[in-house]
Amino acid sequence: MYSIKFPLFVLVLLIIHSCNGYLKIEQKSFHWNGERIYLNGVNIAWVNGRDWGNGEYFKHKDIMNRWLDGIHEHGGNAARVWLHFQGESSPKWDENGFVSGTDDHGSLIKEMQSFLDEAAKRDIFIIFTLWNGKLIKILEIFMSNKVL
Repeated sequence: MYSIKFPLFVLVLLIIHSCNGYLKIEQKSFHWNGERIYLNGVNIAWVNGRDWGNGEYFKHKDIMNRWLDGIHEHGGNAARVWLHFQGESSPKWDENGFVSGTDDHGSLIKEMQSFLDEAAKRDIFIIFTLWNGKLIKILEIFMSNKVL
């Protein structure tokens, strides 16, 4: 069975790799490199609903870069991005409904790293959100009692 601890560890490493510092909370305010900042940004839902994993990000990287350019040009410094959407493209599921990998081709981490690098070039913080609000695949799995 695939442990969730490893992907979380890799995600933390990716975030550290792509940052020149740490976003901190001091006295109820966000601080970046010792300076108080305000997060001002957008939600990036998806291009086609299968934006991450299996090389999908690289197919529409130019579209997402234009979105990042727009955020930066309009004074934004943050974006929330849905990662797994509904579980159709990622993560990888085994026949029993357990997560067995990041995606079928093992490209998800490289895709996230590339996107974080693009965002860092534009001074944009990325907040990856694992699931959108329409968790059909997840609900099907839990309703089947396979993983409970």
